[in-house]
Amino acid sequence: MEAYGEDVWNYAYAITRNTHTADDVAQDGFIKAYQRYVSFRGEASVKTWLLTITRNTAFSYLKRAFLRRVVLIGRRRGVQTAVGDALYGTDGDLRLAQLDLDLQQLRI
Repeated sequence: MEAYGEDVWNYAYAITRNTHTADDVAQDGFIKAYQRYVSFRGEASVKTWLLTITRNTAFSYLKRAFLRRVVLIGRRRGVQTAVGDALYGTDGDLRLAQLDLDLQQLRI
């Protein structure tokens, strides 16, 4: 953390453009790295490995945040959207397993 903490945070901020989100992403990145350190193969430097984890964590966070905004806006306006239908069933449970397929159908 001491050696790469600032680099990880700066990279998270560059992707998210939000200080609070960068804090969360950096913390989650270090937690994931700690939990998966035994899988580190040494093919790249530790810094590169940490920044890759940070990048993937930031993109996952941004994707989840975008989907929450899309669904909430659609629900607030009373509009039934294909994205909203893909994410929420009749009982309100989140169904992310079908998300990629539904999003591909929306692009057609």
